[in-house]
Amino acid sequence: MKQLAPQMTVNDTHRFGQDANTPLHLPSGWWIAPMVGLGVVMWYWIISALLSVLG
Repeated sequence: MKQLAPQMTVNDTHRFGQDANTPLHLPSGWWIAPMVGLGVVMWYWIISALLSVLG
């Protein structure tokens, strides 16, 4: 296996993901969507808790 260089291209990262036995062929930024969803849920929970305490 080729050693991972600091200047990895998208193709190298995709090949590395396949070498790591990933079950799905996900794009490189697949983790952004669940993180945004968790952020929205967290903000909704915080704001609703603040409103229930203040209101």
